[in-house]
Amino acid sequence: MNPNANVSLFNFNGHDVRVVEIDGEPWFRGADLLTNIYGTSQGKAWAYRPLNPSEITMIDRINLGMKAGRALTFVSESGLYKMVMRSDKPEARQFQDWVTREVLPSIRKDGGYVLGERARCGILSTPSHLLDHPATPPTTTAAR
Repeated sequence: MNPNANVSLFNFNGHDVRVVEIDGEPWFRGADLLTNIYGTSQGKAWAYRPLNPSEITMIDRINLGMKAGRALTFVSESGLYKMVMRSDKPEARQFQDWVTREVLPSIRKDGGYVLGERARCGILSTPSHLLDHPATPPTTTAAR
């Protein structure tokens, strides 16, 4: 694995998530994920146990342009999804609902998911926290 020393920052619910690129794929800083999902990274190492060894890696700080010290834990994209899907926090549930109610059914039905595809039909296609603005919930009509 060859980590790209450029660290990108993404904001999720007001918290930064550091991301590095390894072999063209995003890897997410484990402590940032734990803070977002559980409110803290302290004492949450158990959250990594369900991950496949290929979904977690340790990167030396020096490889990221930092001072020497303890290696940092990074989680692959599939590992990120597993961690979020196992959480019962309301913030994680918004993401879970989006994946299970829109993305996966769209893949099953259409063979793929296009961001915004369902928005043309008047249905929210991404969770409002990903859009950085409040969303109006979709309206429903009773079957006649």
